[in-house]
Amino acid sequence: MDKQQFMRLGNQINEASGYLELGLPQRTLECLDRIENPGPLEGPAQYLRGAALNALERYSEAIVPLQAAAQLVPTEAAKHIWLTVSECYRHAGRSDLAIQSLANARGAVCPPGPGLPEAGEQPG
Repeated sequence: MDKQQFMRLGNQINEASGYLELGLPQRTLECLDRIENPGPLEGPAQYLRGAALNALERYSEAIVPLQAAAQLVPTEAAKHIWLTVSECYRHAGRSDLAIQSLANARGAVCPPGPGLPEAGEQPG
């Protein structure tokens, strides 16, 4: 990715973020859908997608991109994302996974318990 492509990508991410801040999550998703390869900005792109889906109350759909973002961003930023994942699980009716995600947000490592999916799996 050359400098011009990186700058264009950064502008697209900023545009998507701006729409989210304005309370226009559907426009955020439309901006993100136009990005072919987020490359080094995969973490922020995934976060914005998950946050937009969360704002649209599409909680189950928001979980996977938010989990991906939490694994791609620095640890301190990931704490906030894991809290959002926890809320999405709670809204999706999966309190067991909400608790596990809350533990991730607090820095605890919780192996999946019996019947719990690995991180990144959709709630059942």
